[in-house]
Amino acid sequence: MTIRRHVLVLVVLAAAVGLLAGPLESPGQPASADATRGAALYRLCAACHSLEPGLHLSGPSLRAIWGRRAGTVDGFGRYSDALRRAGIAWDAATLDRWLERPPALVPDTTMTFPGVADPRQRADLVAFLQAVAEGRAPTPPGGGMMTAGRRPDLKQVEMARRVTAIRRCGDAYHVTTDAETPTT
Repeated sequence: MTIRRHVLVLVVLAAAVGLLAGPLESPGQPASADATRGAALYRLCAACHSLEPGLHLSGPSLRAIWGRRAGTVDGFGRYSDALRRAGIAWDAATLDRWLERPPALVPDTTMTFPGVADPRQRADLVAFLQAVAEGRAPTPPGGGMMTAGRRPDLKQVEMARRVTAIRRCGDAYHVTTDAETPTT
């Protein structure tokens, strides 16, 4: 076989391998990532993380984490020392690894979330968080604390929902509202 034929065979083989391999994907984020699906999955995060700037729950607001060094969101002081010292920046690859299993990326983290095993779901969440940072995020279903917006004035809630006492007995809590408080 001539050199020219060898080169031609190699080019054809390389093209065939490229076609079989499928489209190139960025690390940590498959091409099929969908921010809308990620918005629906965000409910897993919403109990601890808001998307409203400066509104921190048990975890920091995730509004401006994209590209930020871990453990540096202004106004949130409960980061673990391990996360502060991790020296990582939040991008598609690090968020994918974090969402898969937080302690695998940052040992001794205080994040109690066990992780998301499904790579497509992680990619969707990452796409959603990137869209949030870029101001083009779809609205998560249910709204509520997940999105910026008007929060209710808790001093003005109806009497039946106004909490007057909370008691704990073992592993149970009893909440008394204004409607249940005896009047004398």
